[in-house]
Amino acid sequence: MKSVLIPEWLRTYDKRWVKRDIFAGLTIGTLMLPQGIAYAMLVGLPPIHGLFAACIPPLAYVWFGTCSQMIPGTTALVAIITGALMVNLGLVPESTALITYSALLCFLVAISFFLMRLLKLGGLAKLFTVPVVAGFSAGAAIRIISSQLGYIFDCPIERGLPLIEIWRSLFEAIPNINFYTLGIGVVGLLIIKGTPKLSRFLPGTLLALILGTIVVGLFGWEKYGVDVVGQLPGGLPSVTFSGVEWLGILKMIPSALIIGGICFVQTISICKIMESRHGYRTNTNKELIALGFMNILSGLMGAFPSSGGFSKSMVNDEAGAKTQLSLGIACVLVLFVIAFIRDWFYFLPKSILATVIIVAIAKLIRPDIFSGMWKEGWANFSIFLFAFFGVLIFGIEAGILIGILVSLFVKYVLKKEVLQD
Repeated sequence: MKSVLIPEWLRTYDKRWVKRDIFAGLTIGTLMLPQGIAYAMLVGLPPIHGLFAACIPPLAYVWFGTCSQMIPGTTALVAIITGALMVNLGLVPESTALITYSALLCFLVAISFFLMRLLKLGGLAKLFTVPVVAGFSAGAAIRIISSQLGYIFDCPIERGLPLIEIWRSLFEAIPNINFYTLGIGVVGLLIIKGTPKLSRFLPGTLLALILGTIVVGLFGWEKYGVDVVGQLPGGLPSVTFSGVEWLGILKMIPSALIIGGICFVQTISICKIMESRHGYRTNTNKELIALGFMNILSGLMGAFPSSGGFSKSMVNDEAGAKTQLSLGIACVLVLFVIAFIRDWFYFLPKSILATVIIVAIAKLIRPDIFSGMWKEGWANFSIFLFAFFGVLIFGIEAGILIGILVSLFVKYVLKKEVLQD
């Protein structure tokens, strides 16, 4: 009971760690803000739901998590899969129905984690082999980056279009490009990519967000067609479950299992890295419980599923974090922004958010990923290509399933070794 009421890290806390945890927490908080809003846009949720998704669910990890440097919450990969599911269900962005089904998806994912814990099904995560995850991630990245260019060109792209149709829409929009929107996106990209060269702790993403908002609001660029976030409502997000169809819930179960497996793989991978760096041990069973409670909170916030975030966890570690206190401080910072300065986001241009998404997702299609898979042998490279082209041609969920089936065929029929994380 004591371990539940007071987490172990708090009972053994060393006061000498306070400064490091505070600095790391403030650093991470500046990443949570823009990413929370941007990933909500990727799913189709209102921006305020993204902010709450960034700061409320991770509080469960502060209490139940066992990896001291872990920063869970909103991640690009989970947002991509969730957004694809919402499109397949035919839900309108920012609609009450989309919020409802996204919340239900969180509850289904939470159930998957609790079942993994109770039935010892963590081994199912081995279905998501390295070439499968790398392949569908790269394919999904190309699809999402292509669609996000629509915000930068001021050419809204209909959700769920085949990739070739997205490219055709972008090409046809070139003569009518809004140069205000394009300029904001390009400058935002330069700021986000350039500031880390000055200091790895300088929040380039937040800086681009602030400067873009100031410029649009100060010079009134909204009247020139620059699309902005608009008013963020006060109070907690509201979620209603009226009108839910059982068929819709059944359609979400495969995606919930896929997301649960991917979240588990991401989270445990981060745990292993931090164990090797710092010499402590994490607890897989407690991680599953933490992920379960996190996703219950995500559902109550009308958000989308939560997972361990690799890039934010690495930044947290590099910033000197010693315990989960850094995560708690980051969450408090985001809550402060929601409570007192959310009105400042009215003039935040969506082209900046698109740039945030593009920069985050571009990491999934680095050239070394392709060459790395090639070096692992023809079997792993083949699985990678099937998942990659499966996503590009048939969609994200279909591509994942194709990759898993090919991986199983290679491993159990062809008897070839498949790379595991």
